[in-house]
Amino acid sequence: MRYTKILSLWLKEKKQYVRNSTYCNYFCLKTHVVEYFQNMDIKDITTKDIKEFMENMLNKMLPISCLNIQKILKQSFEYAIENGYIEENPYKKIRLPREEKKEVEVFSVEEMHKILATDVKERYTNIVEVAYRTGMRIGEIMVLKWEDIDFDNNFLSVKRTFSKYYNSMPVIEKPKTKKSMRRIDLDKKCMSILRNIPHNSEYVFCGKTGNFLSYTIITKNFRSMCEKANVHYRCFHTLRHTHASVLLANGVHPKIVQERLGHSKIGITLDTYSHLIPTMQQTAVKVLDRL
Repeated sequence: MRYTKILSLWLKEKKQYVRNSTYCNYFCLKTHVVEYFQNMDIKDITTKDIKEFMENMLNKMLPISCLNIQKILKQSFEYAIENGYIEENPYKKIRLPREEKKEVEVFSVEEMHKILATDVKERYTNIVEVAYRTGMRIGEIMVLKWEDIDFDNNFLSVKRTFSKYYNSMPVIEKPKTKKSMRRIDLDKKCMSILRNIPHNSEYVFCGKTGNFLSYTIITKNFRSMCEKANVHYRCFHTLRHTHASVLLANGVHPKIVQERLGHSKIGITLDTYSHLIPTMQQTAVKVLDRL
C-alpha cells in the first residue's frame, strides 16, 4: 500500500483525539510529506529516504515546523506497524539543529506610553492597553466576550482562544492547558477601559459587522502605532512579555506572574524571563545585609 494512503488513514484517526488546531497543523504539513513520498509503497521506504527527506525540509523551513513533520512521520509509521502494514519501522529519530534560545524582547514603560498616546482608532489603543495590562495572548483577546468579564469583582476569565483559519472558517477552542483557562484580576485603568467600550457584539473587540477583529487587522494597526510613536516595532506578543517584565521588575512573585500568563509550570515563567530575575537579586542582598 502507498504510504500516502496510510498517512491519510492515520490522520483521519488522529482527528478524533487531538485539538482542531493540532489537526489543522498536521493537515497543512502533510502536503510536504505527500509531495516527497507520493509514489512510494510504504514497504519500500527506508531510513535513508526519511533522512534525505528531513534534510530537504531543514533547508526549506524553520526547525519548529520540521519538528512537527517528525511527529507526523513517527506516528504514521507507528500506526502502520500497529495495523500490520509493515513489520519494521524505518523511522529513526533525526536530530534537528538546535535553535539558539533568544532572550525575549520587551517594551520599556516609556515606549508603552508613547505607543498608547498615538492617534489611532480607540478600539486599537484599547486592545493594546488590555494586552499590556493583562498579559493575554492575542488569540485570547480576539475572542474575549462580555460574559467573560466580572464588572462587580474586577476580573476576567480566559475561556477560549482563536487558533487559526481552516477552510476560511475560524478555529476557536478552549485554551490548550488547564492553567491557560484562568482568572486575571484587573487594575482600575483596565476596568475603566472595558467599561467604556460600547456593547455592539458578544465580542468585546469587534468590527462593524459585530464579528471579532482578525489577527491581521490587529497586528497591522499595532505596527502602525509603533511607527507613529517612533518606537522600534516588535510583534504583538511582545506586549505579553512586557506585562511579565513589568511585574517581575516591581517585585511581583513569579508564581503570580505564572498564573496571570497561564503557563502550565512556573519553570516556563522562570526560564522565559530568567534574564530579568538577576536585576531583582538586590532585594536578596539587602536582606542578607540586615542579618
